[in-house]
Amino acid sequence: MDLQKIDILGMTVVIPAFYRKLNSMPNDPPKSVSYGGHTEHTDCFMLIFPIRKTDSFPKSKEEIILMTRHNMANDQGIIQIEAYEDYAYSIIKSMREPHGVLYTLTFQKFYSDLTLNIQAFFDELGTTGIRDAAVFEACLRKKRVALEDDGRMKGWTRDPYDASITQGALMNISEREQFDAAFPDFPLSMCRKLVKTMIGELPQ
Repeated sequence: MDLQKIDILGMTVVIPAFYRKLNSMPNDPPKSVSYGGHTEHTDCFMLIFPIRKTDSFPKSKEEIILMTRHNMANDQGIIQIEAYEDYAYSIIKSMREPHGVLYTLTFQKFYSDLTLNIQAFFDELGTTGIRDAAVFEACLRKKRVALEDDGRMKGWTRDPYDASITQGALMNISEREQFDAAFPDFPLSMCRKLVKTMIGELPQ
């Protein structure tokens, strides 16, 4: 895969060459660079900029989950949160009106004095709900989910870290990583591909 290296104040991150550098806007963070691209199903945009250590994610995954829940709106839900010694990230979904989904990635790479912050947005384009519908139909045939009399989809959604949570835009089965390969240019697949590139999990 073709890659490109971004360097800001001696801090570096590697992203796919698919993303093209964009012109800075007046309200962009100081010393930031922006990149974007689109596929048939996704509009991608990211800002890369330094932040102070004091503005970085908390140290533990549990703390990041608690902080994220505190800051989320009613139309949002957690997809994934991870924390390691040299980086951490969160993937949050937001429901669009009147339809569609936006996935927001906050990825932070830690250095001794500063943190390199990557804020990326993956917006659903074109006909929405294709991935959801295809996976739901497959799950329905295999009786992994069920349609209840009131129209609710039993077994379809669940918070990835707390099954007792029932409010908000809960993660659904189609958003699991195992389905990314079948929908490679869809928003969540593009988001996870960026993460894997930045942490060096994809072949170069």
